[in-house]
Parts: sequence; structure tokens; C-alpha cells
Amino acid sequence: MARTHSSTSAKATLSQILGKAAAKHRYVSLAWVRARMPEISPNTLRGYLSEAMAAGEIHSAGRGWYSPIAERATLDPEPVAALGKLLAKRYPLLPHALWSTTQINPWLDHTLGKETLFVNVPSDTVTDAAAFLRQSGWAVVMNPTKKSGADFVPGDKQVVLRGVRREVGELTPERLLIELLLENRRLGILDEAERQAASRRWIESRRFDLTFLADQLRKSGLRLSALIGGRLQPTISEK
Repeated sequence: MARTHSSTSAKATLSQILGKAAAKHRYVSLAWVRARMPEISPNTLRGYLSEAMAAGEIHSAGRGWYSPIAERATLDPEPVAALGKLLAKRYPLLPHALWSTTQINPWLDHTLGKETLFVNVPSDTVTDAAAFLRQSGWAVVMNPTKKSGADFVPGDKQVVLRGVRREVGELTPERLLIELLLENRRLGILDEAERQAASRRWIESRRFDLTFLADQLRKSGLRLSALIGGRLQPTISEK
């Protein structure tokens, strides 16, 4: 009976902690929760957190991270559907990742009027892909740098084609935020403060996988602070 009472009391305490966390943070780490319940063993605490997730009190935000945000971040596929279909038909085995500036419009204070699409392909295929897209009526800018992209102006059926040496995989919301950061540094798509604010707004409104996001940032030599600007708190708890 004492054990049951202790378990019930601990779960009630955890529920209170998670409630207070949700009022302050959009993401909290396992270490943050553990520091507030030091009397509970790590395995037992994980079990309680699993029960809290099953009850909808908290949601997984990657390994060791939790969030009160129920809705997972997703990408609207419509802006890239036609181009994706065109590439898939011509190159059924070509790995490629597509995204559009239209996909970030919901999180901007001032939406971008002219759309630009971005396509990442393996670097040894970029020349052939550029030729095909131009033949198909697309205005292709291939591998623009900060110097060559200084005069970049979005236009109708404009695509930025970039050959990459890393593995080209599925473009997730986490990777889109990083691509936006990198391309904005090269092309000045929008004001940097606006980009940071939009990234923070999206992260605070929809649930991201922080573990995956941090890993992808690290591979690009970046930190989360560069993505959303300024301090991470209170959006993200200290570890």
C-alpha cells in the first residue's frame, strides 16, 4: 500500500512539474525533469514519463526531450509537388530533396510574394539535372554562392539547384529550417531577424525533434542559437 501511495504521489508531483513546465517552456529535457525529482530513480522516472505521454500530458520531442505541443511539425507538399513529380519521372532513382519558400510563409510576419524552389541533388548529377530543368522551362540558378548570389532575385518558375556531397535524404521540417538558414546567408532571401523569428515561431507552435535538429545543426557546423536567434530560454529549458 505504501509503495502504491508513493507511486501515486510521485506521479502527481510529476504532473504538477510538467504543468508548470508547459506554462514556461515549449521543450524540456529529461535532465531538467530529473533535477526536480532527484528522489526517483532514472528508470522509474522514464516509466512515469512514458505514462504521461500515453495520457497526452507530454509528447516526445526526440531522445531525452519532451514538449507540451501535441501537433508535430509537417511540411505542405503542394508547393513542391509538380517539380518533384517532374524529377521523379525523368530520374526515378535520383536522390533529391525539395523545399519552397512558400512552405515557410505561415510563420513569417510578411509573406514572401514570389516563390523560389530549392533542390538538392548529389554533386555529380547537378549539371545534368540543371540542363533537364532548363529544357523543361525552369529558370535554374546552379550552386549560387554568397558572392554570385548577391544579385539573386526570385522569379516565376525559379529553382535554386544545389549539388551536395553529403547524403541527400528526405527533407524534414528540421532540415528545412537549416536549409533556410544556410540559403539565407548565401542569397538574402529575407531579413535575418525575420528568418530567426519565423524559425522560433514555428518551433514554438509545432513540435520538432530537438535531438535530430541538434544533430543536423552539428553536422552543418551550426548551433541552435543561430537558428532561432538570441537565448534559447524560455522556449527550450536548460538541460
